[in-house]
Amino acid sequence: MSATDSLNTLVTGAIWRAEQLEEHQISSAPLAWAEVSALEEKLATVLPVSVPEGRIARRGAVRAALKARDYIRADALAERYLAERGAPKTLRVALGELLKEDTRNLAGQTQYEPLLGPDHATIGASIVILGDLSGEEDLVIEGRVEGKVDLKQNNVTVAKTGKVKAGVSGRVVIVEGEVSGNVFAREQAILRQSGAINGNIQAPRVILEEGSRFKGSIDMETPKKLDGPNRDRELQPEPGRLDANRAQAARVKAGA
Repeated sequence: MSATDSLNTLVTGAIWRAEQLEEHQISSAPLAWAEVSALEEKLATVLPVSVPEGRIARRGAVRAALKARDYIRADALAERYLAERGAPKTLRVALGELLKEDTRNLAGQTQYEPLLGPDHATIGASIVILGDLSGEEDLVIEGRVEGKVDLKQNNVTVAKTGKVKAGVSGRVVIVEGEVSGNVFAREQAILRQSGAINGNIQAPRVILEEGSRFKGSIDMETPKKLDGPNRDRELQPEPGRLDANRAQAARVKAGA
């Protein structure tokens, strides 16, 4: 069995599971759709946009991201696929209809629900933690943490009232409050309009919303490891790279 066939099999199984969870109104259905989106995206990397299967995979990745309520990811995927050389008009129309048919008001949406598991933890606004944090569940920080936050397999949200003085690592890292330290994200780092980061960002996808505050460098290489002795190394900006990344990120506005 080829790698493409294996991926197709995984996608089919993941879609069936997500549909079953959705049908029975299980709270983890959005997470299952997030898995579908990731698999479809991987399939799209091995199938060219010129073949029907490649276009189906691209459309599927965006559709699944919408079902996962990860609207920023859906927009980012659609933008990437629409910019592909050779993308046919049929794909452009299909992606446009997907976004248009979604129940949310894409133009007026300025707040996004964090993608959290059903058993996520919350550090309340009145709580102060002096020391490092690690675990295996999604985390929302509304209080103050002075120590490293290490949840590399899970999502981390620093809420508007949250303040972190050290590095933050996670699968998806969303900053609405303040982070004084480096941010490492396996999939995506998002700095909201209300947020501020004084440190470097390393993530394959970075979004800086208009009005956010950022001082540091951006490295959009896929992080190979988030642990080990070099995890907190300083990320040195390359000439011209930061400005290009900022310009790209600035185009993705809240609700764009």
